[in-house]
Amino acid sequence: MLLPLPRWWTWSRSANWRRRWLLFAWGLVLFRGVFGPAATALAAVRVVGSFVQFSWNVKLGRQQPLPPGAPVDWLLVAATLAGALAFSLVSAAGTTVPPWAPTVAGLALLLPYSAIQLRMARRSFRAEILARMERTVASRPVLPVLLLRRTSATRSVAPHRRAA
Repeated sequence: MLLPLPRWWTWSRSANWRRRWLLFAWGLVLFRGVFGPAATALAAVRVVGSFVQFSWNVKLGRQQPLPPGAPVDWLLVAATLAGALAFSLVSAAGTTVPPWAPTVAGLALLLPYSAIQLRMARRSFRAEILARMERTVASRPVLPVLLLRRTSATRSVAPHRRAA
């Protein structure tokens, strides 16, 4: 179920929230040991927030579509999925892996994920600039084209020339 789109949600706000959720994810992976059991609750907050953003972005994308992604984006998605698999395997292994292994697996997940998120944020900012320009042009009245008489146009272009 998609949530209703608030009027204040724009591509630039989406891009800013993308960056915030990305920092949140980095904090969860790098400071997982510090958070301890609270890391699961913090991850749940991030998942819910990301779902809300996704829902609003789907609706916003129907109103103001983003340009299509590049093939590199799909390679980054595949690398992110491979990193997620590695992270889940290391996390499930528990105490049989070295203590640094979850952090390394988390970095393998976060590096391509970060690249995707930053590329999407850049595309979102560009889409917002385009949407603002379209709104500005649409809000201005269209002035009728004035037809100039040939003589007045000739005089305005070459006022220094006199008839012989």
